Amino acid sequence: SMSFLENFPKHKVTHILICHKHSCHIGDIRNLAKKLKDKYNNKVEVMCSKKDRFPGLTKAVKDKQIITIDNLRITVFATPCHTLGSLCYFVEDTDYLNVPNDPSLITPNGSECYRCLFSGCTHFVGGCGKFVEGNGAMMLANLDMIAKLPKDTFVFPSHDYTIKNLTWAMGI
Repeated sequence: SMSFLENFPKHKVTHILICHKHSCHIGDIRNLAKKLKDKYNNKVEVMCSKKDRFPGLTKAVKDKQIITIDNLRITVFATPCHTLGSLCYFVEDTDYLNVPNDPSLITPNGSECYRCLFSGCTHFVGGCGKFVEGNGAMMLANLDMIAKLPKDTFVFPSHDYTIKNLTWAMGI
């Protein structure tokens, strides 16, 4: 929301990275992009896979594409299963490529980190995303890819189903 941005005045939003086409992720994206354009007086790129095209998408991205925004290097990973166009975004701060992440960087007032994965609906705490358009083999390949990332990568899923996932796991 726009009120969230008031807490981070030094940041300027230039890109919105969408993980997939479901309404809980794209909602009123066109209105948000317009508000951001008005706030910062610049175009805001709304990115997603062309397989998950939706109204408001301004730039389609593909697997292994690198997006550079200032000192951030963002690698796009296609992770089809939840939707065939599902994506994860691996973000690295190029000023700190050789510095390990430190868990103390995550605080209630905001998080800073040197590398992280925005995992969309592919990976959750205690579980993975629902197989809406894909199958188990696809999800396993996605989780294997995530497991190959640096071990200090912070992972930020799109939803918090932690209690639900762990409650389910304790019952099997």
